[in-house]
Amino acid sequence: MTTQVLAAALLGMAAFAAAVGGFLALGLTTERHWQEAGKVSRRSGLRRCVQALGALALIASLLCCAALRRNGYGFVPWIAFLTAAVWIAIGLLSQTRLNAARVARVVGVLAAASCMAALALRFG
Repeated sequence: MTTQVLAAALLGMAAFAAAVGGFLALGLTTERHWQEAGKVSRRSGLRRCVQALGALALIASLLCCAALRRNGYGFVPWIAFLTAAVWIAIGLLSQTRLNAARVARVVGVLAAASCMAALALRFG
């Protein structure tokens, strides 16, 4: 396996994990889920921070897809990753919010680690 193939696989995994994490973060910060998770409404600063991290995760997913497919064709895998990620987020958010929060943390770490490894392989 060449380093280019491994870097592409890691970028794809990072893009998908960031999309799942972003949608879970944004879904958990809606009013209903935020209250069901036991967060008090006076912690709106934390809620805005989680919303910002969710939006940044979706942007990171787009950037990983853009690095994966050059010449402007990164939108095609990004839309595919977003479609699959939103169905996973809906499924997790319809169950327990605690599990969704745990999964959001795990995929966030997975996205960051695989993106860093892919960049190290590509440029290192």
